[in-house]
Amino acid sequence: MSLLGGVDPQLAGQVVTSLRVGLKPEEVVEVFVHLAPYVGVPKALAGLRVAAAALEDAAPREADRSDLG
Repeated sequence: MSLLGGVDPQLAGQVVTSLRVGLKPEEVVEVFVHLAPYVGVPKALAGLRVAAAALEDAAPREADRSDLG
């Protein structure tokens, strides 16, 4: 069972969308740092693991976009 209640795919999609609208990967990570006191450290870390995987998967696509100019 996921600590995030099964919303992992939705969270990953939101991370990818945040990159499309201009957030930097560092800014996405910072969101989870700020969330920790509100949702708890275990959930923030679980979310960060999902976000890190999504950022890693999105990195090649973002690099391709930057080549377009």
